[in-house]
Amino acid sequence: MFGSATWDGVEKGISFEILQNIQLAYGITTHKSQGPQFPYVIFTATKCRVLDRSLIYTAIIRARKKVVVLGDLEAVKGKIKLPPALITCLLVLGICLILAIIQKI
Repeated sequence: MFGSATWDGVEKGISFEILQNIQLAYGITTHKSQGPQFPYVIFTATKCRVLDRSLIYTAIIRARKKVVVLGDLEAVKGKIKLPPALITCLLVLGICLILAIIQKI
């Protein structure tokens, strides 16, 4: 045994054979990923104040082939039904205002 990992409260051993099949991967936040697309996206969702339909949409459209949603699927379903969070609306409004000011200059 090389070590162990805990998933949903259950500890599992990690053998050297499993370790040989693990490849290096990188993760970034949905906010950082705005713009580029990736073949596969793993989106982890929990009930939190920053989870809203805009964030879910952004995460999903980043995938070219497949999206995997991990976590609280009910939180995702609930947030999709609601309008975007106020902070998102204010951010968009602020950007529009800045662009309008720049165009007048």
